[in-house]
Amino acid sequence: MGERSERRVAVVGCGAVTERFYRPALEESDLDGDEVVFVDTDVERAKRMADGLAGASVAETHEAVTSEVDGAIIAVPHEFHHPLALDFISDGAHVLVEKPLAVTGEQATELVRAAAEAGVEIAVNNTRRLFPTTERIRSLVGSGELGALTRIHVEEGNDFSWPTSSGFYFTSDEPKGVVLDWGPHVFDQICWWTGEQPTLRSSRDDSRGGSEAVATIDFEVGERASGHVRLSWLSRLANVWYVGFENGHVVARPDDWETLEITRLGETEHVTVESEYDTYYDFGRPVVQNFVDVLNGDASPLVPGESVVDSIEFIDRCYAARESFELPWLSPRAGSP
Repeated sequence: MGERSERRVAVVGCGAVTERFYRPALEESDLDGDEVVFVDTDVERAKRMADGLAGASVAETHEAVTSEVDGAIIAVPHEFHHPLALDFISDGAHVLVEKPLAVTGEQATELVRAAAEAGVEIAVNNTRRLFPTTERIRSLVGSGELGALTRIHVEEGNDFSWPTSSGFYFTSDEPKGVVLDWGPHVFDQICWWTGEQPTLRSSRDDSRGGSEAVATIDFEVGERASGHVRLSWLSRLANVWYVGFENGHVVARPDDWETLEITRLGETEHVTVESEYDTYYDFGRPVVQNFVDVLNGDASPLVPGESVVDSIEFIDRCYAARESFELPWLSPRAGSP
């Protein structure tokens, strides 16, 4: 392993998530510009990310920098999270992986094990754990303040509009769609809130061999709580989280991390939990600064890799058990013209 400068970080992948989330956060972090190298096979894109960050450099391949950095932010298409993170870990670098940590539970477990053996940290950007609303829901589940958990209902849907530069969502050899895209957020929340992996009851989607755009998943948590998740890339849904308890319920929304409704014994309170972050991308600041602190030995990861393995394994089960929605227009009844 080559000699390293202090706290040098590679940002591998210079697509939309780096442009919107990681690049602005790096500029506000404790890193100096000359400690950052942007890596992309599209060198011109990497240069655009480096532009304005004094001293930042670029590289075309991650192999060119694995022995020269202390940490790496992995922001490439999902299928490359595991091999690239493993390369950096093997060379003794800490890694921060954009969600999902990996595309299978087996890969996620291997990354966690490899990091432990190498004596480095592996973090994952499951941003929603930083939302004040999700933290409050976790507290309510854990405290028993509203009684035992009885129901989790999640609906999230919008027209697919992410400005992907690679188009990987639809071109992968083993296409996985909305469940692998939004599921790592949704099912991580559920595992984090409850402290356990749900038991899958059914998984249905509209895939006919390609990336699924709509999916519904039913599950149970613990001995009494049922759950339902509906996800869509095709249309706007209610975009709501409903968490039910014996003595009340909580309603929150994925696009509002400061307000929630808490109903206790029939009386509803509108609660505001203030946040210093105005937009989703502002959460890049604590995520990146925490990673810098990890490199300095001053902090542990906000979201350690091992803490998301349960949710990735649950997504595995969803795909393994998937069934198709009934689509009668694709299966005409006997005798029809």
